[in-house]
Amino acid sequence: MRQQAGYTYVVLLIATVTVMASAAITARVSSQLQQRALEQELLFRGEQFRQAIQSYYMTGLPRRLPRRLEDMLEDPRFVKVRHLRKIWSDPMTKDSTDWTILRDGTGGIIGVASRDTRKPIKTKGFSKHLQHFEEAQSYQDWTFVFKPEEMEVRRPTTRRFFP
Repeated sequence: MRQQAGYTYVVLLIATVTVMASAAITARVSSQLQQRALEQELLFRGEQFRQAIQSYYMTGLPRRLPRRLEDMLEDPRFVKVRHLRKIWSDPMTKDSTDWTILRDGTGGIIGVASRDTRKPIKTKGFSKHLQHFEEAQSYQDWTFVFKPEEMEVRRPTTRRFFP
């Protein structure tokens, strides 16, 4: 009877170790899944800002960039023009005021970036205008930027030849 009590203890110890290892693996996988979901949300929200900045710039003449994020909610240049539905919070930091605002030389907003310093899980498979994300060391390097110079239509120069 005494010998059997020792075996029960060993089996119980092995079962406990197995359950703990399974729980640790499940927690890690769950954490990675959650981070991937947050990355997808960051990509969506960052693109919303980039598209809103582009819409703001392309609406009205002379063309100019917004000075504040709130300007894209209700364009001060027009009545009832909205370029952005709401000011999205950064899904990585959970704070709407925690975006890094990227500005051009005149002080206009050209983009946003997260302040999160974690290393991204996603490193491949970005759309063409986000290819620079593949070299990102942290989410701070995921910059969602509108480049006005790419929108300018360049007219071909024509030469007139006079006889």
